[in-house]
Amino acid sequence: MSLRRLTHPLVRVPLAVVAIGGAFAGGIRYEREATRSRDEWADARLLSTAIDSVRANALDSLPSDELIRRAVSGMLRELQDPYAALLRPDGYARYQGTLQGTGQGMGLVMHRDGGSYRVTRVAPGSPALAAGVRAGDRILAADGVPVSAARDSNGRVGDSTRLSAQRVRLTLWRAPHGDTVGVIVQRGAWHVPAVSEQGMLADSVGYVRLATITAGAADELEQVVDGLRHRGAQALVLDLRGNTGGLFEDGVRAAGLFLPRGALVSSLIGRGGADAQPYRVRHSRWSELPLTVLVDGRTASAAEVIAAALQDHGRALLVGAPTYGKGLVQRVVRLSPELALRLTTARWLTPRGVALERRTGKGAAARGGLAPDVLLDDASRVDPAGMPVGWSASASRRAQ
Repeated sequence: MSLRRLTHPLVRVPLAVVAIGGAFAGGIRYEREATRSRDEWADARLLSTAIDSVRANALDSLPSDELIRRAVSGMLRELQDPYAALLRPDGYARYQGTLQGTGQGMGLVMHRDGGSYRVTRVAPGSPALAAGVRAGDRILAADGVPVSAARDSNGRVGDSTRLSAQRVRLTLWRAPHGDTVGVIVQRGAWHVPAVSEQGMLADSVGYVRLATITAGAADELEQVVDGLRHRGAQALVLDLRGNTGGLFEDGVRAAGLFLPRGALVSSLIGRGGADAQPYRVRHSRWSELPLTVLVDGRTASAAEVIAAALQDHGRALLVGAPTYGKGLVQRVVRLSPELALRLTTARWLTPRGVALERRTGKGAAARGGLAPDVLLDDASRVDPAGMPVGWSASASRRAQ
């Protein structure tokens, strides 16, 4: 059929109607897009106008950059996302350092005890550990000044500015003989091992405490377990107590070490009801090694990914208390060289398709998280990050 045949007068009218209708529909679409664009700009102008009005009229105003930061913080609070935050340079650096397994400072956890500080924990790999500081030491003086005489800028006793110096000489009192020891600690960055303790509980049972899920944690765990296997371990106790999580992908990889290749470890569900994205085992090592996993109320996030996968596939016996119940994944979005947003962007599911929810209630009424196969809440273990009761220093060696 030729084009000329279609241009008969009787055909021209319908064609004109179609053309007009198409133009009309296109105009509607254009107007809708333009209206949407105007609405978006109106919202932006509303925020800008509000900030300008506060700056110009409020009795106790703030600088513009601070007003904008607080406006963003208020917006995040309205999301009711407990993990959302506006990260400034120091907060962003700390957050990234935590995920990458990098510590800053001396690496001491201490608290005021009379006229001195008592060291409760020395971080593995830290400058304090390298200098010879031990848990239980009492800090008597910093650079020769007794800490009992030190006052901070507000006049409060106890927060010695010398303890925050880049390089400080500490005078320590050490039990049981009451020796006085002097050490020099140089502040700096250090690698925080994901595996904090390891050893043999018996001739054929290995023990590994996975303290955090940072970048490279799965590789570190694999290396440590490989070493225990060479020492004769025929079964393994994996301690996840106090492990508050970290990187989702490294949690998936760590779980995969003990699962068959191709097994489903977890799935992610993003916004908008999209299909779940499965994460399966790519690198398997010990898919039949007998496992016991220790958990408690502080086992969360990526650590729960590991525990859930091993439990769902029948690969491990979970022993301890119900876990925290953090079934969410966060992402950091850079806004500028100085600011970043941390937002919850996905929910993860166990291999059986269960979404963990935050625990509510206390004691027997608590719900959420993972339920252990053997409920054993160790009340005698005051510090969840400490070694199990009965664990002797001679039976262990610190992970390097």
